[in-house]
Amino acid sequence: MSGRLALLYLDRGNGWECLTPHENDQAALESLSIDWGVDSIGDQPDAPVLRFTIRDRSGDLAGDVLYLAGAKVWLQKTDAVPWQTFDIAGQWRQVAESVSWAELADLKPPAIPSTPDSGLETIFYGRVTVGGEVTQRKGRNDWLVSLYASGMSVLAHRQAAQGPEQSGTLAGHHWPASPSERLDVLQSRLAALNIPFSDTALAWLRRHLPPVLAPYGDDSHPDLITLVRNLASSSPDWPLVYEAYEQGRNTPGVMTVGLPGSPAYVAMLPDGTLATSWQGHVTGTVRAELVMVDDTTLALPDPVTQVTLKGRKVTWDGEKSVFGFEDSELTFSDRGLVPDNLTESQKSVSVDSDAVIRDDTGGRWTAGVYMPSDSDRLRRADVILANSTRLRPQSLRVESRKVDDVEYAAQFHPWAGLPLTFIHNRYTPLVARDGTPATAGAWLPVGGTLTYRHTAGEATWSNELDLHPLPRDPTLQPLRWGDLRPLTCRWERVTDMTWSEWGQIDVIATNESELDK
Repeated sequence: MSGRLALLYLDRGNGWECLTPHENDQAALESLSIDWGVDSIGDQPDAPVLRFTIRDRSGDLAGDVLYLAGAKVWLQKTDAVPWQTFDIAGQWRQVAESVSWAELADLKPPAIPSTPDSGLETIFYGRVTVGGEVTQRKGRNDWLVSLYASGMSVLAHRQAAQGPEQSGTLAGHHWPASPSERLDVLQSRLAALNIPFSDTALAWLRRHLPPVLAPYGDDSHPDLITLVRNLASSSPDWPLVYEAYEQGRNTPGVMTVGLPGSPAYVAMLPDGTLATSWQGHVTGTVRAELVMVDDTTLALPDPVTQVTLKGRKVTWDGEKSVFGFEDSELTFSDRGLVPDNLTESQKSVSVDSDAVIRDDTGGRWTAGVYMPSDSDRLRRADVILANSTRLRPQSLRVESRKVDDVEYAAQFHPWAGLPLTFIHNRYTPLVARDGTPATAGAWLPVGGTLTYRHTAGEATWSNELDLHPLPRDPTLQPLRWGDLRPLTCRWERVTDMTWSEWGQIDVIATNESELDK
């Protein structure tokens, strides 16, 4: 199975140039990789970094390489080949009987636009940074030009401007304490950088803002990305802020959120197929033979015993009649969910937030503070449980040679996509004390390295993923035999599943639409 072609466009100040592999071009894309995301939810994602190599046949680009710094880079994928391209009369008779279904698309290569097409899927958008190298290949009259580019969200790291000034009892501070007002200002400034919040991220943020945020002293100027990340980080959904790309935009960069603290559950549909429901999305289950996994290694979890929310407390300066703000902490425990033998040594994961979590003003502060509910604390405990008890596959990657990069497009993106649930893998025989496989449940890709090569006419995408275990929905009850009634498939349909794999199924759904409620 060949993946879709990568379409690389450069703009060195004179408009977009297409550098995609096809015959007789002066320069063409050789390979690329994108480092993205995080390997631990204890950190926030940095801007994605693109490393790419251009094969320059004439040397003109290599000779002008110093002027590539700051050039805009736009990386897209070709569309899947539709059936309509084969509707020419008599064309089917020209297809050899030996051609397989998988090879059929190769007979009709997709069109390659000369400039970026906003209707195509975007994988990266950014600017070339200083660095790289030029190599002449031995025995060949061409040059390899290796370059680096950073995503547009790197600009948010560099923006440390004054926020709207405050007055009255907040005199001497800037950036609004009202979360909705601060969100509006941030959205405006991100839009000016062409990386606004996506519609889905904006909607999520408006639902999960804390009651009030601490403003910053006039002598403190946080960068824009810090303000974005500290906005709703008190949510037990544990938002990680990513740069993503939206189809249909002339400048496709947007800020989105991955939510590794949000619960997911595994369902079986009446036909015997498994699906994962998470954040209103329903995804299929990837069979293990389609995913490349390190031959021998599972990582034992490093148990987490508590989560520390680093927020702010509000104080009162009676002499100046103004409020002040200092560091403060809230601690979330495992609530007894993690076995005692894993909690003997305390290990905390920290979350930075601008939420006001303590009032030391003697009643003068009336804007409220963030007080985690019992539900919030239970949600944090579920994240601790998942982190501390799930074995993690190492060097896991999805490859377009095995996994269709159209059907599973979300797994070939350089940002947190949709969760994966695995069945029939090499670790299925490892069974936890509760009877489920040690790698059971849904996993969210939170980081990794996306690579592409075009060799001998074949395009191959590979995404080596860092996975985070999603907590299971704590409100769901264990399945009983009576719950299997909606199943309409024959038992032969599910006999390749082990009893332990049945143990990771949370619900039996009558239809797929029931899962996204």
